[in-house]
Amino acid sequence: MPVDFQLSPSETGIRNAAAGFAATVLKDAKKDYMKFAEHHQRFQSTKPIYEKAVQGGLIKGQVPVHLGGTGGSLVEAAILVEEMYAVEPSASLTIFATGLGLTPLVLTGKPEHKEFLAPFLSGEGAPLASLVFSEPGGVANFLEKGAPGLNTTADQVGDEWVINGEKVRFRFI
Repeated sequence: MPVDFQLSPSETGIRNAAAGFAATVLKDAKKDYMKFAEHHQRFQSTKPIYEKAVQGGLIKGQVPVHLGGTGGSLVEAAILVEEMYAVEPSASLTIFATGLGLTPLVLTGKPEHKEFLAPFLSGEGAPLASLVFSEPGGVANFLEKGAPGLNTTADQVGDEWVINGEKVRFRFI
């Protein structure tokens, strides 16, 4: 059976939107952030780019529809990454890392997670998410039946989220 490499209308729309974002918003990112010597300054300088990604639905597009996002297939996600990463990998990485940080919520798909996802779906601001997995007891197979699961919790107290637990720290040399 032959494989059809033609993009669907939805995939074509994703490709065009990602290519347009990359060609306009991302194209000069490296020139702008390389003006700074310190890595944290470089990262902070990309905040306006990230805010435009949020406004443009690039974070919402990494969350499935049943959780309030506009995300489609893994093929669409791959197209998005390919178009943007080809133009500017560093600034793109923050956008996609936030999607990775939301992955545990997306995988479980619980309706009560919609409240936590709300800032990422609003199209406003610069909400960041991170995926920090490794706990001292190990959680490599946390989704498997009988596995210990994740022990770190996040509870909302007023307007703040309080994180309790421990993660393994890695040091890269």
